[in-house]
Amino acid sequence: GNPRKMISPDSLLCRSQAPAQKRVYLAWEENAQLDLVMEFSSFSTKRFDQVKKKQIYEQILQVPYYVIFDPHAVYLNVFFLKNGHYQLLEAESDGRCVLTDLGIQIAIEEWNSLRLFDHQGLPIPTREEQQTQRAEQEALKAMQLAQQLHHQEQQAEAEKQKLLAEIAQLRRQLQP
Repeated sequence: GNPRKMISPDSLLCRSQAPAQKRVYLAWEENAQLDLVMEFSSFSTKRFDQVKKKQIYEQILQVPYYVIFDPHAVYLNVFFLKNGHYQLLEAESDGRCVLTDLGIQIAIEEWNSLRLFDHQGLPIPTREEQQTQRAEQEALKAMQLAQQLHHQEQQAEAEKQKLLAEIAQLRRQLQP
């Protein structure tokens, strides 16, 4: 509850809680272990991220994974907690850091952006990509519905023409 002793990561993962967008995550109220903390570092925050925050996440909060990413200096440091101390996780030959316990991989991609991958190595869609996928799915559903309606309209028109032809034939038969 002491605002001077607060720490705010840029991003966090807590698997024991349902996904949510929270403006504030109060660890002592949530009563849940953080699984991963990410800091998007810069020249001005580098020392604080690499020393003070790292120490807090390691020794006090004991967060299993701590990620520091600087898109300007283009580096990615992934630390994992082992015997109470952070150790640097070495990247694979493809540049990805595998966070086995979490079932994810993390890497720097083009344009110096950070990318997450699932346990199979497939990209985890960003929020924007998810929105685009949903919009594409909705557009596809709308097109399919329009095609269905058009097909039904054609069937109704064919049925109408058939009935009109039958009526015309009955009229001809009824004429003397």
